[in-house]
Amino acid sequence: MLSIFSSKSRHAKRSPSRSPSRPRQPDAPRDKLKVAPDERFQSLDFWVIKDQTKVSKRIVPYMTAEIPEEQQLQSLRETKPWVEDFIDCEDNEDEDGTSDDAEQLSNTEAVFWNDPEVTTKELRDVTRSWFHMLLRYTFRAKLRDGWKTPSPAFDLEDFDDEHFTSQLDEKQVRSLTRRANLFNEYKETYKETKGRIGWTRFCVRIKSFTQLVGLQTESIKVEQILQELEKSLPELKNARKLQSQSLLIERLKADAQSERALREKIAADAASVNTLREQFESKKAESERQLRQQLETKKAESERLLRKQLEAKGAEAERKLRKQLEAKTAEAERKLREQLEAKTAESERALRERLATNAESERKLRENLQAKSDAERKLRENLQAKSDAERKHRIHDSLVSCRELMEKLVGGELPAAKQGNFKGQQYKQRWKDLFHTQWLNCKAKKPAGHPLVGLVAQQKYYVVGKDLYGTISERLHNHKEYRDKEVDADVLRMVHAILPAAYSSPTSTEKERDWNIATEKKRWGLT
Repeated sequence: MLSIFSSKSRHAKRSPSRSPSRPRQPDAPRDKLKVAPDERFQSLDFWVIKDQTKVSKRIVPYMTAEIPEEQQLQSLRETKPWVEDFIDCEDNEDEDGTSDDAEQLSNTEAVFWNDPEVTTKELRDVTRSWFHMLLRYTFRAKLRDGWKTPSPAFDLEDFDDEHFTSQLDEKQVRSLTRRANLFNEYKETYKETKGRIGWTRFCVRIKSFTQLVGLQTESIKVEQILQELEKSLPELKNARKLQSQSLLIERLKADAQSERALREKIAADAASVNTLREQFESKKAESERQLRQQLETKKAESERLLRKQLEAKGAEAERKLRKQLEAKTAEAERKLREQLEAKTAESERALRERLATNAESERKLRENLQAKSDAERKLRENLQAKSDAERKHRIHDSLVSCRELMEKLVGGELPAAKQGNFKGQQYKQRWKDLFHTQWLNCKAKKPAGHPLVGLVAQQKYYVVGKDLYGTISERLHNHKEYRDKEVDADVLRMVHAILPAAYSSPTSTEKERDWNIATEKKRWGLT
């Protein structure tokens, strides 16, 4: 897909020292980019380029290729509505970053606590995708308006516009990659993107959100903040549980305060009763005074009898009233004291049980996590060791079988006169001659099914294949020296090309890898 950025010039001169057997390879066809590269969520460090040769190969495809509909901003906003808590238009003058973060990010907070691990990963992906969109928008705007012209403020609908999402034609891409100052222009574009309001505001909101869910960090790099958030998820979830318990304790304290207020009200009612009694006494004295004044003309006996009756009735009424008030007050205090003691005891018991349960659950969880982590680590080590041993064995088996097949192809056993120290040299020379002939024949005719048909397009495999017998023999004869050294990738590819297809499958059985010399000679066109 990236061939349009790395194809050689059609006018490159042929080296005068090149062997006639190694003609210049034709230029690879230029394939048009139809979609954006598959890696959607590149880290922010991916866009930092220090080598100017990498701008065309690594950055330009992301700036010029088409963006599929499912990767566009509108699709992102539809699948994750909470994304709009973080992104906004740059031309929104009312947005100055001073709004209530807790209220603005409430939707994202609710989604986060519903599934913290998934939401944290999605926040990281959204961060990377948003920076890619801003960088692409700035790059496209400068390509359109001029590299020294600052890109205009954007509206969110601009990211779904065809100018932003469409693919540049091949002529534009080729012209872009040939710009002499492309590296410096990209650096300026990257610097301008990092300073855009749309990016700085996004970073501020990400940090505000992490602080809202309880993460305290001094970091100013947004990806580092999200990494710290991911590592702190167990602590944040435990803190949220403790916060819920604290709210329960606060409610219990509020109930106790309500009960205390009730007791104070009862005391106030008792004081009101005393006031009424005092008023009654005052009115009674006034009535007696008026009555005495009215009865002064009556006989002394009538006055004495009346006075006694009034005093007796007043005393009895006062005694009964006092007795009733004391009984009611005592009963109310007793019931209140019993209710308060029962509620306090029940609340303390429930709190102790919940704290004990949480502590035990936390201990068991830590033990289970540690045990699973140790078991997983040991399993990975065992699997890796077995995989390495099996792979090395298969490679060694492939080398032995390949050398045996090469000896069969060049003529089998040597004459008795050539046995001895020169046997290996004879096989080596025979293989070079056979390979040279087969290489030229395959390159000229490209017969279907020939082992070299997929390699003749690259001249480096000619050198590898010509010296292959010596390379394999050297490795097999000095097995201890090469035991821990990896076989060169080009050598291994040539070996797999020479051997039957079953040798390239990691799941093939020994029976499937048993080759037939007649069949193999037919593949090489020797029969």
